[in-house]
Amino acid sequence: MKKLFTTCLISLMMIGTIPTLLNSHHSNIDAPKNHLKKYAESIIEHAVKSTVVVSYMVEGHERAGASGVLISKNGYVLTAAHVIDHADKKSIAINFRDNLLDYDAIVIAKSKKYDIALLKIKNMTKNNVHHLKFAKTGSLKLGQTVYVIGHPLGLKWTVTKGIISNLKRGEEKEGYRFQTDATINFGSSGGPVINRAGNVVGIALSVYQTPTNNFNFILPVKFCREFLNRIKDEK
Repeated sequence: MKKLFTTCLISLMMIGTIPTLLNSHHSNIDAPKNHLKKYAESIIEHAVKSTVVVSYMVEGHERAGASGVLISKNGYVLTAAHVIDHADKKSIAINFRDNLLDYDAIVIAKSKKYDIALLKIKNMTKNNVHHLKFAKTGSLKLGQTVYVIGHPLGLKWTVTKGIISNLKRGEEKEGYRFQTDATINFGSSGGPVINRAGNVVGIALSVYQTPTNNFNFILPVKFCREFLNRIKDEK
């Protein structure tokens, strides 16, 4: 009888520990998830600070511009070439989210083939400046999560999330694009497309709209590198 009582008591004690063990296990699962969530949020926040508004004058009148991304502490900005096609010379202004000042910028080079342009901010201080790095060439994967940051329809510093829907639209010699379902609208052009690590995988270029869908196209980082290397070689 004493042995039976002891056995029942041990069983009850073990049953009583099950919820504790389950709760403990659940907490261990949640901790990494919360950590990853905070990490992702900090990555996106950093990328937003590196995304700029590119505005300019047309025939003496200010026109709502588009997006760009700071790629160095020296003030170099990538944007879409068509964004500045009609800009008056010496009228391009760059604005950061955390800085009320407008910085003057000049055009260093443009590529119609890739629809990309390099700008240089004049007299920019390096204090508290955030810039983004490029992802490795060839790192893009079908179904990969990406984030697009820009100023669609004048709604500044908008972040949208999606996946890479197709890796190659167009021909190599023309500078093909990859396709994403992350929402892009007019004003997003020139903005960065980043991966989960916060590195630039491409530059937002164009959108094809139908009554029910948007098809969004990005210049891969591969061609961004080629464009910048060509400028370096020409100097």
